[in-house]
Amino acid sequence: MIKERRASAVDQQCVVFKPADRFLFRQKTGTSYWQESDALISETDQQKCRKESVVVTEESNIKADGQNQAKAPPPPAPPPSTYAVRPQAQELTCPTCFTTVPLGTQFCPQCGTAIPPPTWGPTPATAPPSKRPVKLIVGIVLIALLLVGVGGFIVYNNVQRQILQAAKTSDRNAANQSVNQLQPTCISVRTDSSTLYGSPGSFTGYRTVYETLGISNPTRFAMDATWALTLNYPSVGWVLADTESFHLSANGIAHPIFSYRVSGSQLNNLPPNPNLTAFTVTLNGTYVVTGTYATYMLTQNSNYDSSTMSGDGFLASGTSNMPSC
Repeated sequence: MIKERRASAVDQQCVVFKPADRFLFRQKTGTSYWQESDALISETDQQKCRKESVVVTEESNIKADGQNQAKAPPPPAPPPSTYAVRPQAQELTCPTCFTTVPLGTQFCPQCGTAIPPPTWGPTPATAPPSKRPVKLIVGIVLIALLLVGVGGFIVYNNVQRQILQAAKTSDRNAANQSVNQLQPTCISVRTDSSTLYGSPGSFTGYRTVYETLGISNPTRFAMDATWALTLNYPSVGWVLADTESFHLSANGIAHPIFSYRVSGSQLNNLPPNPNLTAFTVTLNGTYVVTGTYATYMLTQNSNYDSSTMSGDGFLASGTSNMPSC
């Protein structure tokens, strides 16, 4: 609320503010001054003050009659700062009576105290966002990718190792069975007596018997074989043997030739009417089988008995019913 008092044109003019403890006296000389007082002015003085109206409001500035007019200094301009601008308050507080007044008020409407202009402390500028979290995230992502890549490589390597080991095992098993799949295809026998001299009972030199065998390899493995064939004729006491080496291509056929030598003395010692149809054949074979992942050293044994016409392995079916090579 705005309170008004009127002062007369006497030796002293007065304007009274809310409590009457401070007065503004205006002398006829034009000089103005404030005077503190603990008591209210007298009624006579109040009547004198009412003769000339001087309206004073809480928001007006004190105007002096002369050139020495009292003015409150304008608030100093804040120094330039590179700091961020802090939002300014819209109200101030009187330092004497702690009355809240609007921003821009120069004197307190309650006690008349000059309101100092607001001062603003520098506000630190907002620091730019640190790039460390971004670098940290990138680093974590890279480490995760590295771990995933290493883990994937280890898993892939283990899987490939298992696949390779399974393939090697399968290759070895197939190679082991390949020698048991060899089959006879034909047989031919011829005799060379060009080195035998004399007549029965007085032969000298020797006779050579050549035996050609057809051998089929139906497997995917190429192999180098060495066969040792032994023919035993128990009725006449003959043991004929020969060893030959030959190559068998994958899905191919070989025709090794075995030769047996019969000496002149063996022929001279034949009994009358010898039985040369009773015999046994023994086959001892060694193989170097070339597999996909390794080379395998294998062996094979096979037998045949003409008296029972039975055998095992390569000689299981015998050779009596095979075509000539």
